[in-house]
Amino acid sequence: MTARLHTELPDLKGHRAERAFIERLVELGDAQTEVWGNVDYLQGVGDLDTILLHRDIGIFTIEVKGVGLDAILDYGLKTCRIKDRSGPHPVDQVSLATLDLRHYLGRFPGPRSPFFIMTAAFPRIRRTAFAERFRDAQVVQHAESLIFEEDLDSSMALWRRLRHIREVPARGRGARNPVPTSEQISHFTDLVKPGPLPAVSQADQQRGGVLRRQITKPSNLSQKYIEPANRPPTIFRGAPGTGKTVRLQEIAVGHARAGRAVLFTCFNRVLASTLRGIMASQDLGEEVSRRIVVTHVDELRKQLTDDLDTFRSTFGTICVDEGQDLAQDAFEFLQALASPDAEWFMADGPGQELYGSANKTGEASAFLQAARADGTTEILRRNFRNSSAGYLVAQGVFEKSPDISAVAKWVSTHPLHRPAEDASEMLDLEGTQMTAGGELPQIIRVKAPPTGDWREAKLHAYVAVFNAVLEQLAAEGKRRDLAVLCARGDRTSGEPQLAREALAMLGVPVHDQIEGAARDAVVPEDHVRLTTIHSSRGIEASRVVILDYDRGVSSVEAHTRNSRIMCHIALSRGQLGTTVIALDDASSPHLLFLEELIRAYQPQED
Repeated sequence: MTARLHTELPDLKGHRAERAFIERLVELGDAQTEVWGNVDYLQGVGDLDTILLHRDIGIFTIEVKGVGLDAILDYGLKTCRIKDRSGPHPVDQVSLATLDLRHYLGRFPGPRSPFFIMTAAFPRIRRTAFAERFRDAQVVQHAESLIFEEDLDSSMALWRRLRHIREVPARGRGARNPVPTSEQISHFTDLVKPGPLPAVSQADQQRGGVLRRQITKPSNLSQKYIEPANRPPTIFRGAPGTGKTVRLQEIAVGHARAGRAVLFTCFNRVLASTLRGIMASQDLGEEVSRRIVVTHVDELRKQLTDDLDTFRSTFGTICVDEGQDLAQDAFEFLQALASPDAEWFMADGPGQELYGSANKTGEASAFLQAARADGTTEILRRNFRNSSAGYLVAQGVFEKSPDISAVAKWVSTHPLHRPAEDASEMLDLEGTQMTAGGELPQIIRVKAPPTGDWREAKLHAYVAVFNAVLEQLAAEGKRRDLAVLCARGDRTSGEPQLAREALAMLGVPVHDQIEGAARDAVVPEDHVRLTTIHSSRGIEASRVVILDYDRGVSSVEAHTRNSRIMCHIALSRGQLGTTVIALDDASSPHLLFLEELIRAYQPQED
């Protein structure tokens, strides 16, 4: 009896050795064995050559090197040079891909992911010949934890080798419970079923175009950091939309091309999914893509609770987006994953802290404070996302809301500049440059019947507003590139459900990132994004509709700092325009301030 093969065999062209290896595993397998080959179809998972599951032994992730002994120029515990090839050590390769796999599985509810035992296979080399060629005692011992040609001579030989690898893995330590439960196996096989990757949306393709252009022709600033070195921490600081994330992405790609393992992380699950979508739109090649792990730090920490030692010192470059949101313990966790001489690059927004104690005190983590003091800070001044109208309103709210008495002075000292005849003219507003003009945000008041159903009135208003904005986007060539932001989630507000119902009435599919697995998935083509204001940090859309601004943004004086940050985030997500919907009788101080600020700017708009 042979093993069950879940995937098609790899093409012969360029994958002949991997195909032969998988075919041999299937031949040697039994009813307890299942095999997956060329696992490159799971969203956010780098190419895994082989997954081998044996119900009595464990689950193995395997990097296959189908070369002869003469092709290996050098082999050590940390280095492996193969003739006419570049890339990290094969065990490092499978480690990065396995980390991607664990993160992918962690997005879905269910039993804890099984333990994965990582190894590499050299099916065209005999272990005895390998040990004779590379005589270092540590390398010879390490070879016992790899798969060689003689391990494929029979089923018994393969099972014997796998049991040894389970006890003495090629990377890290053996697990206390390496054999998966039947529940874990069922959940795992269901989640890794082969299928096509969801297409990257046109909007993400367009945003990815910014990165493609930068990678092809790096800016003068990026050229300083695009090649790996041994630098102190580097911080990119600027207002929202000034390109901090793109700088980090450029560096991540450049360092991966140079052979470094790169971790690109943030605190926000929705932002992490957006970053994966933009990275997926790049034609980086398999070798580069598999060296970059994009994830949010909380999920990574959860997945590695019992297995941190396996991945310790894995990454030579750490890129942290929205670094001000990470707590000290998160940085300490990342330090464990970083190699001792790793380079750190961080996007930093002082004053924009949204989570934890930093949100209340404005005091960053000790790690970030040290990086600010001892590292290099690059100030980014060009706003690529918002025009001056959108930027000035968002910034005015951030600095002055809800103090209506401050509106007149703000508007007089920050006038709304209209576009000049030269559309390329850039304004420099207190150090931040941006395109002149643009739309002011719009506030739509919903009038509920005195004795009627306010929910029904609000629902119909949402349908009308969503429909109008979607028609506008279609006319602008930005079909359905809309983000609907709710100030609160389902547990404390009915707004997300109203938005779902309104979009369903319009027949518009929703990528619901309020709760659940979709928070970790890229936005599919033709879907409208629905998320909370908190989770929208770092993302953007052509147009944005904000719900629950009047009730979901606290007016308690002690919460003023947090409320300003929330409002600023929401009002700075839209590239072309922003619409706020509120009930007619809403009297939230932050809503009234926004309304007065827009009203004060309107004469300058005409």
